[in-house]
Amino acid sequence: MAVENVAWDGATGVWALSTNWKQLNGTAAGHYPGEDAEADVCFMDGRSSLNITGWVYGSILGNPIGGLTVSEDFRGSLGTQDLPLTFDDADNGTLTYSGQGSEAWLLGVFATVNVLATGSGDDALHLSTETAYTLMNILSGKVTLDSQLNGQTNPSAGVVTLTIGNGPNVLDPVVTIAAPVTTVLNLYQGTVYWNSGTITQLNQYGGNFLCSRSVTSRTLTNASIYGGNCDLRTGYAGASGGSTRTIVLTNPIKQYGGEPIKTDPGMTLQTATI
Repeated sequence: MAVENVAWDGATGVWALSTNWKQLNGTAAGHYPGEDAEADVCFMDGRSSLNITGWVYGSILGNPIGGLTVSEDFRGSLGTQDLPLTFDDADNGTLTYSGQGSEAWLLGVFATVNVLATGSGDDALHLSTETAYTLMNILSGKVTLDSQLNGQTNPSAGVVTLTIGNGPNVLDPVVTIAAPVTTVLNLYQGTVYWNSGTITQLNQYGGNFLCSRSVTSRTLTNASIYGGNCDLRTGYAGASGGSTRTIVLTNPIKQYGGEPIKTDPGMTLQTATI
């Protein structure tokens, strides 16, 4: 069998049912993506917006797929928090997401992730992986990077290079980082809620970088602020009534522009001389 481009045309919510998949010309695919080693490229283009039920890791897909594109015409839900769409832990190609469903939960390795849009709900798109995504570009929508889905913790979850709000048709993305590691975060527009983990390098050119939704200890190794609002306040008051610092700055922040950096009372802000 050769690699095929296949589209979701489900009459039931079961991924692992060959009759729910068609070739792009409408003929039967004869198999479901991940059933064999052909790495089919999958499209959810709105010919069916039926919700897809998630599954336990290893129970359905024994092979990686070759990529997944979810178009704005797809309005179904993808999995749940407890049962996300769970892909093989090998590279599954590129994920391009514009779906408009109320929730989507995806667990698996995609080398590149492009989020062009999502639905408007708080659970519009959740992503987690056992191995860090290499590149992730978010232009619009609501995206959460999780460290735990499917009842398992993924200590390597995160992104090597995460770029937010840079490109055409940007519409104020909202990104929640609850994953352990983000190596480089480039923020141009939108809002980032940093809830946990380590950011090795923050490059902020605009938008809002906020820390107030979590009291979990976090480490910011390096930061260069060129614009926007960098707010390191957690809003957490210790038992003594004073603030307990939960943001660790490994190196002084380099500030070239933007609003004055905000911190909790008692937190010593180190900035480098520019």
